[in-house]
Amino acid sequence: MIDRAFPTFRSTRAGWFSLRLTAGALALIGLLPVAGRAQQEGGDRPSTHQVREGDTLWDIARTYLGDPFLWPEIYRINTNVVEDPHWIYPGEILKLPGGTESTPIVATGEEGNSPQQSSGPTIFAQRAPGTSRASVSTLVSRRTPPPSVRRGEIVAAPYVDRDGGPAGAGLILESTEMYPTPRGPKFRLAPDEIVYLRPPANSTPRTGLRYLAYELGPVLPNVGQIIIPTGIVEVEVARTGEASSGRVVQMFDEVKRGQHLLAMDSIVVPPSNPMTSVAVGPQAKVVWIQNDPVLASLQHYIVLDATAKDGVKLGDHFTLQRRPRGVETGDRIPAENIAIAQAVRVTSYGTTAIIVGQRHPAIREGLNARVTARLP
Repeated sequence: MIDRAFPTFRSTRAGWFSLRLTAGALALIGLLPVAGRAQQEGGDRPSTHQVREGDTLWDIARTYLGDPFLWPEIYRINTNVVEDPHWIYPGEILKLPGGTESTPIVATGEEGNSPQQSSGPTIFAQRAPGTSRASVSTLVSRRTPPPSVRRGEIVAAPYVDRDGGPAGAGLILESTEMYPTPRGPKFRLAPDEIVYLRPPANSTPRTGLRYLAYELGPVLPNVGQIIIPTGIVEVEVARTGEASSGRVVQMFDEVKRGQHLLAMDSIVVPPSNPMTSVAVGPQAKVVWIQNDPVLASLQHYIVLDATAKDGVKLGDHFTLQRRPRGVETGDRIPAENIAIAQAVRVTSYGTTAIIVGQRHPAIREGLNARVTARLP
């Protein structure tokens, strides 16, 4: 049985999750037992796991590490196998952190910091015995994965457009599957399902052409309309004067009848190069977090109010900062850097970033952010 509060892709692919306060979320914050904790606290942990149909990185981390929030640790040491953490495939062999035969995890800083090793799952690099505690900014930097922007993260990223969304968008009309009249047309679509579609106004359909399916999210005041990609539809039969037919070839979320279609942009992924520190970079605020999670964490998408006009570029690293605050004792708590987010979509309306490093699970709307590193 699939917990709908943790949507995953459980056919031949498996994906990550959207956090909501359910039994699973309660377990994560300690109110209910967490499945698989015995494998974390006692006995030898295997060094690898072979992906089975229906697996997700979330489930694998819960089983072997005792905490599904640690799934990025598995992804981090398997980037040679897993290109996009949204998708894992049956038969893949994944290394497990802290396994009895696995190579120790190495976290390398971006600014010449010495690598550190960890014998088990971590959120940030652990300090070696006898060394002083590193600064928060250094810890965040050490946890950050390689700076290359992944194509899958760009395609699936929600982004900001004009109010009402792109003009002349196409439409998913209905499934080609026939149902008895009392049930009406099918609403939710499945992977590999064939649909009738109306192409975008500026597109001439042809076999093999791909469209991005999306739904409209909220309108952010003084920012724009959130566009949420749900999947990719590939044209199989192009027709003139009648609806064309296409196949749902990829799903990021639920693909439904009535969703809009947009011609796929040509995506240019920047080369993987070391990041360069930025002394005074563009500033922004977090204005939206996808799926309204209980605790935004690694691999969650956020939207910032900085735009391309402000000088933001694809691949830029934003440091998210918690504001200083006063407490009832009269003391003042200083500002603190809590996370790193990488820009994966930049438009004239806003910037979409994905959380790639985290010190505290305190990411929320209104946080200050500033570009602190970028690709050369």
